Amino acid sequence: YEGTTRDRLAGSFDFFGTAIELIDTGGIFPSEKDPFAKEIEAQARQALAEADGIILVVDGQVGALDSDLRLGRQILRMQRPTVLAINKCDGAQAKVEKHSFYGLGIEQILGISALHGNQVAELFELLIDEITKSQVKLPKLKEDTEKSRPTVALLGLPNVGKSTLMNELASEERCAVSEIAGTTRDAVDV
Repeated sequence: YEGTTRDRLAGSFDFFGTAIELIDTGGIFPSEKDPFAKEIEAQARQALAEADGIILVVDGQVGALDSDLRLGRQILRMQRPTVLAINKCDGAQAKVEKHSFYGLGIEQILGISALHGNQVAELFELLIDEITKSQVKLPKLKEDTEKSRPTVALLGLPNVGKSTLMNELASEERCAVSEIAGTTRDAVDV
């Protein structure tokens, strides 16, 4: 059922020598019927506040929704490096029509398949490049023992594939996923 993901799910992974802290969020703008709607949105906003970069995940099979447009505008106001990941671009959907997402105002757009891992490495290369280019605007990255570790927030509406993307990055099934929106329930360390 939609809105089951309620908390920020954080973990880190090594991306070709770069340590990245990744925060998966519940679907933002959950159904108003959800008794935890305010809490889910508060957790997602906290993840955004902590993030050095943002990956906005949208569903390529349904196209740009008004909620996606509203969320895109909010993210742009934060002035953080952002990449738009048009997910579920597999099979017949592999050639996504990016033009329907241009209204979000996010310049860096990439069609991906979190389920099959298509374009996921390119997604993070693009985001790391954006974070690197904007270091002047960002607060100092958190210090690791040997190198800095950027924090990246995965954000999007319910059931767009954020947890599937988290699983792909972990190279294992760390988050439960299904066709039911909001399947992820518990904190997951990756």
